[in-house]
Amino acid sequence: MNSNTTCRPHFHHSLQALVCLAALATPAFADVLVVDGTGAGEFTDLTQAVAASASGDVILVRPGTYLGDVDLQGRGLTVVADAPGTVVVDGMVRVAGLSAGRFVVLSGLELRSGFTFEDCDGQIQVRDCVGPRHTAGVNHPGNLGFPQMGECGIGVSSHTARNCARVVLTDCTLTGEDGLDGFDGEPGEHGLLVADSRVLLFDCTLMGGHGGEANWGFGHGAVIGGAGGDGLRLLGADAEVTYEGLVTVGGMGAQAPTQFDISGCNGVDVRGLGGAALTRPPVSFDVPPILRGQAPATFLVEGPVGSTVIFASAQNPGWRPLGLVSGNLTVGNPLRISVHGPIPAGAPLAVQIDMFDPPTQDDFVHFFFQAVVLTGNGRLVTEPQHTVVLHPSL
Repeated sequence: MNSNTTCRPHFHHSLQALVCLAALATPAFADVLVVDGTGAGEFTDLTQAVAASASGDVILVRPGTYLGDVDLQGRGLTVVADAPGTVVVDGMVRVAGLSAGRFVVLSGLELRSGFTFEDCDGQIQVRDCVGPRHTAGVNHPGNLGFPQMGECGIGVSSHTARNCARVVLTDCTLTGEDGLDGFDGEPGEHGLLVADSRVLLFDCTLMGGHGGEANWGFGHGAVIGGAGGDGLRLLGADAEVTYEGLVTVGGMGAQAPTQFDISGCNGVDVRGLGGAALTRPPVSFDVPPILRGQAPATFLVEGPVGSTVIFASAQNPGWRPLGLVSGNLTVGNPLRISVHGPIPAGAPLAVQIDMFDPPTQDDFVHFFFQAVVLTGNGRLVTEPQHTVVLHPSL
C-alpha cells in the first residue's frame, strides 16, 4: 500500500522500530485526565472524569475503588489503569452509539458490575479485565420470570455485546452471576453474551453463573430449579466470534429439592452459532499498556522457533479478517512495519524499545500494535495490543 511506511529491518534488540514510529507519530490534540481517589489527580471520581471528557481523551485511573455506573455516551475514550495496584470500577460500564472512526480502549480494570456494549460501529478493545465473580442471590432486571421445564440458555449477562461491529477482548476473565433463589430458581447469567456482533477473544476465560435454588417446598406444587448460565452465548444471525486460547465453563443448574420438582438444566460451554477457533500454532505478543516518555520498554513475542517477526502499528485501529489460520489484523492506516527476529529457542523474542517524550502533560500518543509471525507455513497474526505514551511527569 502506498500509504504504508516501512522501517528497515533490524534484528533482536531494536531501537529502529520505535525510532521510526516516533518520527511519524502525531501527539493527540486531546487531554489526559487523571483520576485518583486520594485527591492527587484532577478528579477523585471516575464518573465525573468521564462526564468532563471529550471524545479522544485518555483517562488515567490510579489504584482504588470507584463507585457508580460509567456511561461513555458515544465518546471515544481510553480508560487505562495505572500500575501498580488494582483499579476497581464498582458500577456498570456502558458504551453505546460509538460511531465509525471512533474507538474505546478499556485496560486493566476490575469491572465489578460488568459492561454492556450496544449499537457500536467503532472499535472497542478491552484488555486485562476481570468481571464479577459468582455471587449468590443477586437479582438482575430482565432475569425475572418463571422458567419452563427443560428451558436452557435463557439467562442474561453482565457482559454483553449487542449490534457491535468490532469488539476485541484480550486476557479477560468474565463470570456470570448466580441466579436468585425463589419459588422457581432464576437462571444464572452467561459469562459473555454476543448478539449480532463481531467479537475477537484472546486468552479469555468465560464462566456461566449457577442457577438459583427453587425453595417453595413440597405441598405447593412442583417447582423448577434455575438453569445454569452458558460460558459463551451467541444470539442472532450476525453473531460472529473468533477466538484463541479460550476457556469456557457452563454454570450448574439447580437440583430439584424433591422428587416431585424439576432440576434446572446445566449451562454449556458455548451455545449458539457463529463461533470459530483459530487453527494454528500458538503465538503471543505482550506490550506494556502505558509507556512514559523515554523510559525503556520490552516487547515480547512468542511463536515457532526461528520465525521472523513483523511489528505492525498504527495510531488508530482497523479490521482485516485474514482467515482462521492467520487471524485478524486490527491495526489501521497508515500502517507502519518493522522486522525483527528470529524467535529464539526456550524464550520469547525480546525487543528493547526506547520511546520519546510527548511535548507536555496534556499530550499523548496512541499506538495499536500486532505482531505478524512468519513461519514456513504462512503468517500468524497475534492478539492486538494497545499502548499510550504519556509525559513522564504523569
